[in-house]
Amino acid sequence: INVMGIPNQAWLANPKLALPAIMVADIWLYAPFVFLVMFASLQALPQEPMEAARIDGGSRWQIFTRITLPLLVPNFLLIIVIRLMDTFRVFDFIYIMTNGGPGGRTETIGFLSYERPFRHFNMGQGSAVIAHLYIGSRVAHFLVLHKDITKGIIGTSQIAGSCYMEKIVKKGVTNLD
Repeated sequence: INVMGIPNQAWLANPKLALPAIMVADIWLYAPFVFLVMFASLQALPQEPMEAARIDGGSRWQIFTRITLPLLVPNFLLIIVIRLMDTFRVFDFIYIMTNGGPGGRTETIGFLSYERPFRHFNMGQGSAVIAHLYIGSRVAHFLVLHKDITKGIIGTSQIAGSCYMEKIVKKGVTNLD
């Protein structure tokens, strides 16, 4: 790091830099997975809607924002859900790199679910942490299972893509809102 002109830092001992250092390590580990899933998603997109929009005179930006992105929404949501689940498993990075320090700045809910009952022998707090994790996961599970409730919030990509194609067919690209 000194070769690049960055001064020596106690990355894991500095309260302001410890969590970003752990985040960099986590991103370094999982970025290839995210990239591969998104790359495969882009490769699997149907080309017909994009070709039809191109023939009708749609710009690259219009095709990207009104066809490609809406079709990728389910994959974005999948990546977000997987990475959110992974954040609860970041225990190993925190335990090995900082052990929850400096000053508790790198403690996460997953780390607390271990630390409170097994280090401090406070089973009540440990149980409360686990209960919060359970309730949060049940709420997320409910929202995923009952998509009709969250339809206005999240939307569905297939509907968005097909609505855009209907606008192209009916009005032409020049009259799109």
